[in-house]
Amino acid sequence: MDLFVGIDFETANAKRLSACSVGIALPRAEGRLAGRYTRARHLLLTPPPGADEFAAVNVAVHGLHREDVAGAPEFPDVYAALAGVWGDDRFVLAAHNAPFDYSVLAALCAHYGLPFPANRWVDTVKTARRALPDLPDHKLPTVAAALDLGAFAHHNAADDALMTAAIAALRATDADTYAGPRRR
Repeated sequence: MDLFVGIDFETANAKRLSACSVGIALPRAEGRLAGRYTRARHLLLTPPPGADEFAAVNVAVHGLHREDVAGAPEFPDVYAALAGVWGDDRFVLAAHNAPFDYSVLAALCAHYGLPFPANRWVDTVKTARRALPDLPDHKLPTVAAALDLGAFAHHNAADDALMTAAIAALRATDADTYAGPRRR
């Protein structure tokens, strides 16, 4: 059985390397609650030097400022904390607009010399477009409302990760797989 790990990054600016928060929604892997989600974790990140400017447009979206991440860990600490997820083929990473979150993770792994996780990915935007074609748009709040998933704080990385995991668990198919950028 596939277990979906919701993942969502927020960035300080347009650079993919500027991740300032990540949300992770982890399912229980075993027992009678297998597949049910624990409360998602919201982890603040210190962007690396050169990618640490907080652009007004990004702050307006997620509300995070430089002061909010002062003293937060850098990405390698978060990566190490999720070592049990990376590469475990039971876990499928689910992101709403997977190309964005995939590219943020790829930039961070490349910058810090970490191996990119071998997990499969599901793009829940593709899932929503296929399963709910009549929606006015396929933004995360619209899809969550259509599936009656409850209220959440959009652009809070933990809430977004939790909604994304729930959408994937309800609706994802192999057709929604994201395999990364096309190689030329």
